[in-house]
Formats: sequence, structure tokens, C-alpha cells
Amino acid sequence: MDFKVSTAPIEQDGLLVSVEGEFDLSSADQVQTAAEPAISAGRPLLLDLRDCSFIDSTALRLVLQIHGALTRDAGPDAPMAVVANSEIRKFFSMTAIDQSVCVCTTREEALAALTATPDAENGKPASPPDLLARSGEE
Repeated sequence: MDFKVSTAPIEQDGLLVSVEGEFDLSSADQVQTAAEPAISAGRPLLLDLRDCSFIDSTALRLVLQIHGALTRDAGPDAPMAVVANSEIRKFFSMTAIDQSVCVCTTREEALAALTATPDAENGKPASPPDLLARSGEE
């Protein structure tokens, strides 16, 4: 499969970066370049890896670096979410990256996480399941 990275605007002046193919050492620079406008402006970033067929440690490290760059200005609740297929989510889980980066199953869930208002109890953005519960959906 050929590698492709594309960008598109999303809500709240955010940026969607979509990755298709193998996200690895040979393609990480392209993803970094695509994410740079959101990083430099501190804008919300949705990284869509649903069509990613493979991810390596370089790509995982880049996700953490992007998250870190966003958190320097936005604090621990950085405006970043990742949407990934089940295979890629396993890597985020095995490496515990999903403990610091919001990893979602759908683009809608990721957008909801990016636009969530802080939870009144702890001041952190409400998690997508909390948002669904509040709206009466499940």
C-alpha cells in the first residue's frame, strides 16, 4: 500500500491529519510536517490512523512528541486525539501511550473529545463515554 498523508480543517480551528499506509521511519517526517501548523499555533489536532496498515516505534514516538509539543502550551489536556483501527490501538495500549494521549475508535468520538468541556468534578475534559451518557446515548 502506498503511503499518503492529508490534512483538512476541523471544528474549533483544528486540523485533521489522516495517514494511509505504513507509518514508520520512512514516513514520520511527512506526518510531522503535516501536523506542524497545529503544533505551532496550539490548535486542536485529530490524527486519523484508521487507514494505517502498520506503525513502528518511530511513529509512536512522533505521536508522543506531537502531544508533548501541544501540552507545552495547552497544559496536560492537550487538544489532541487519535482515531485508530483495532490493530493500531493495540500498540497504543501495549506501550501505555493511550494513558496520556486520547485514543478513540471513531472520528466522531475523537472530535467529541477535542471539543469536550471540562468535567465539573475534576476540571478535565469529559471522556467520550461521559459525553454519550450525558446526551442519553449509549
